[in-house]
Amino acid sequence: MKIRINNIGPVQEATIDLSKRLTVFCGPNNTGKTYISYLIYVLTKTILRSEIKIEEEQLSELLLNGSLTIPLNYDEVVRLRAKAMDYASGQLAKIFGLADSKVEQYFNDFKMKFVTSDEEHRVCIDQEEMTITTSNSDGLIIDVKKEKNGEKLTLILDTVKSVTKDEVRDFVNLGMFDGVYHFLSLLPITQSYMFPVERVSIQTFHRQLSLKNEHVIGEVVNNSEKIAVVTRPVPARYPIAVKDSLEIADNMTNIQNSKGSFADIADELETTLLNGKLSIDESGEAEFRADGMDNKPLPIQMTASVVKSLSSLVFFLRHQADINHLIIIDEPELNLHPDSQILLARMFGKMIQRGLRLLISTHSDYIVRELNNLIMLSASPSEVMEEVDKYGYKADMLISHNDVSAYLFLKNESGRVSMTPIEMTSEGFAVETIDSAILHQNASAQLIYHCMTE
Repeated sequence: MKIRINNIGPVQEATIDLSKRLTVFCGPNNTGKTYISYLIYVLTKTILRSEIKIEEEQLSELLLNGSLTIPLNYDEVVRLRAKAMDYASGQLAKIFGLADSKVEQYFNDFKMKFVTSDEEHRVCIDQEEMTITTSNSDGLIIDVKKEKNGEKLTLILDTVKSVTKDEVRDFVNLGMFDGVYHFLSLLPITQSYMFPVERVSIQTFHRQLSLKNEHVIGEVVNNSEKIAVVTRPVPARYPIAVKDSLEIADNMTNIQNSKGSFADIADELETTLLNGKLSIDESGEAEFRADGMDNKPLPIQMTASVVKSLSSLVFFLRHQADINHLIIIDEPELNLHPDSQILLARMFGKMIQRGLRLLISTHSDYIVRELNNLIMLSASPSEVMEEVDKYGYKADMLISHNDVSAYLFLKNESGRVSMTPIEMTSEGFAVETIDSAILHQNASAQLIYHCMTE
């Protein structure tokens, strides 16, 4: 799935292929990487209502046989593709946390569209073999299967308790079809989650930043006794990605009751990077129990910056993540020492191999170089893996270069930004702006050294 974006912030034009497992944005500050990430997030996260409904005869067959095969409605896929693009394009004020009056001022020439045509997208759907599991809190589960080159969907009913006809009808019409056709319209992405750079503050101050907060503007007093407090909502404008992250942080008590498909990777992140265990206390606040301090859990605001930076990702992997979810991380290196950045890049490899999709925007040479190591090892003979085993490399973290795309954001002479694909080979990719900064620093160091030793 390719999309094209024109005239957003400093970015004149950007064409992005979202069919890759890993997408990397690179480039100097203030070149629009976050703008593009915000747009992709809203386009891919919003599940719109499907107009497909189950017929009564079909519902009876599903309940009687436990399965039902129905035609795949390609017209509905086309309709939802257009609706998703129109919806995201019309949400600029909310996407960037702006007043409506500012949209025309800042985004007068903005355009966004699919490069992949409806016909090309249908070919991608035809070639896809898939199983989507949908469920609700009452234990009702329906697996939706599609065979490769098949034009039908098979619904398989699975439940831990007896269900009524009305319950199944509502589940299919008010959720299952929405999720299935959302996935088909944005293939290969089922849903997206974004971790903005504000994630450290969100974990620490989400109660104070919450949109639910109210501001006291006065009191009602009778005979010197206060009888009422007058409040109004705090007039906060947050970008959608920040607002969504705040809502997740506010709702951790409920979220922790579910279990994602990647809880084991969450555990490994805690073991290898955090050296401790994250949990949610009875009030819904995150807390951290450092290794060797079993009886002394710390509130999140008292933890190291690496814990604050990665805690939201750990909770997501443990409680929400599923196959083909797109994870968008703005500056994953935030607050991480170089050795932690290297370990995090390896964890990215594990997530990708297991079926997650990642889009990262990074300035880190350590992350880029480690991704290149994983790419090179993916194309290396088995004896090479045996040689590098002592450095901690394992087969389950390798990344094929065919699964990766990278883009460089650069300003031209007119001050506008062009987003250009970076060549991807079995040896990885090179980010010229990072490499040139390192070469310049090395040259400076050599000159200073020689001047001092002459």
